[in-house]
Amino acid sequence: MANKNKLKPKGHLFISSPTLEGLALLCENAKEAAHISGIEYSNFLKACKMEKDIRFSTYRKCAAGLGKEVLVIHLPLGTIESMIEPKTHVNGFYETIEQDKLIKVLMAVMPSDGIKIFGVMDIW
Repeated sequence: MANKNKLKPKGHLFISSPTLEGLALLCENAKEAAHISGIEYSNFLKACKMEKDIRFSTYRKCAAGLGKEVLVIHLPLGTIESMIEPKTHVNGFYETIEQDKLIKVLMAVMPSDGIKIFGVMDIW
């Protein structure tokens, strides 16, 4: 008989703060953001909610509607936890990293010309 206990997810998903869900909730014009994203206005906030089954395509659409792009970076296991302490989201599906801490991680894993990143990211 199969074990019905939920297995602990392997690996980590780290998202830079503010999260997409937070940006959607703070959005001044959700109707326009929904239009830009191509998601029906009545479903926009629900679609942008950080659930464990959110698809990359939905995440990308929500981000575009909120004027953001998505970057996925694969790092060796333990890299982030060895440098900073991320904040675990209440559902345990992902962890958040402040943007200034993310820059610290990127600087550590990038070649010496990594200083160029400061001109690209907005610091909150």
